[in-house]
Amino acid sequence: MADLMAIQGSDKVLAELKRLKKECPLATKDALREDLFELEAASVPLVPVATGRLRNARTVVVRGIIDPEALLSYNTAYAVYVHERLDLRHPVGEAKFLEKPFKRRAKNFPLRMVRRIQRRTKIK
Repeated sequence: MADLMAIQGSDKVLAELKRLKKECPLATKDALREDLFELEAASVPLVPVATGRLRNARTVVVRGIIDPEALLSYNTAYAVYVHERLDLRHPVGEAKFLEKPFKRRAKNFPLRMVRRIQRRTKIK
């Protein structure tokens, strides 16, 4: 099994993540859920607040075991409008409230997942 410190380069990290996903599907799902909740925590302060309805309408779902899927959404009829309109000014929050933290976190996602799965399974 690969030692995390020996993993260098994105191809090796992705290969290790694929191996761990296959060997440890429940730990992978738990790691994905943990990462999604961190994304949620990073997005909430950026959500524009007029009434609080948008900020409170968020949903986090992780489903599946073999090939888990994760979803974080803000479930209102106007969420996309508020998210995409760069010309609107908000006293609290900003446009792209979900996209910005997602993009900041995307680059390190595979390595974070490998570390999370290894921590849960004690696999090195």
